[in-house]
Amino acid sequence: MLLHPLRVMWILPFLCPALSAAQYVLSGARAVSMGNVSLCVTDAYAVFNNQASMAYLEKPALCSSYENRFISRELNSFGLACVLPFRAYGVFGLSLQRSGFQLFSRNRIGLSYARTFGRRVSAGLQFNYQLLHIAQGYGTAHVFSADAGIRIQITPEISWALHVSNPIRQKVAAFQQEKLPLILKTGFMYVWNRSLTCTAQLEKDLDRPFNFGFGLEYLWKEKVAFRAGFQTLPLSPSFGFGYLHKRIQVDIGVSYKRYAGFSPQLSLSHTFSRAL
Repeated sequence: MLLHPLRVMWILPFLCPALSAAQYVLSGARAVSMGNVSLCVTDAYAVFNNQASMAYLEKPALCSSYENRFISRELNSFGLACVLPFRAYGVFGLSLQRSGFQLFSRNRIGLSYARTFGRRVSAGLQFNYQLLHIAQGYGTAHVFSADAGIRIQITPEISWALHVSNPIRQKVAAFQQEKLPLILKTGFMYVWNRSLTCTAQLEKDLDRPFNFGFGLEYLWKEKVAFRAGFQTLPLSPSFGFGYLHKRIQVDIGVSYKRYAGFSPQLSLSHTFSRAL
């Protein structure tokens, strides 16, 4: 089914340049509701956000996430990942992501590995295969990329992390020498009294200004979480909540961008009872 020309014009800014579209990665509803500040968070979604943080997972886990970006069917995104910790070898992860519609789509497959170095330091690495397709004569681009991160537990309450995406800046297309963006992120997390978590993160795309994010999470009775946050590029408030039932975690997050609107995201994860 063809889209109305005005709708295509509305979506076009999110399709170009191609390198920006190829970079977009689902981060999970928990991260979304906290301003996309997620470098230090040690849950299954670390396979998307900072591979170093998944090194602290002790049991296998499956997670999935669905986003209806700007409440537009053409900008739906879906992600699926599994994490497999092995006591003697480290933690392995596999992630899949699909988004877009008939005229434009992007797919990403990632294979990651992380391990700890002592009790306080961890490092992770991920290799990605990305496929970007734009119809009506633009064609398909196949790109290989990499991500790497470290995480340091400074004190029992404070942790710090650093993450880099696309350090080599692989070429996406010959037209205008388009390349994947090199993105650097660094952030802190402070856990106060096991109920309140504060997170802050600074992000720099070499082609764009700095982006600052901040998030809060309040955990009630170790089952229900209330979250809020924001980021500055552009200014985007966000909120959400989560619920843990035995080994199943359900999270809902919503972010808002002026002129574009709301972007709700739903995430579901399951942690297995036995370690490998």
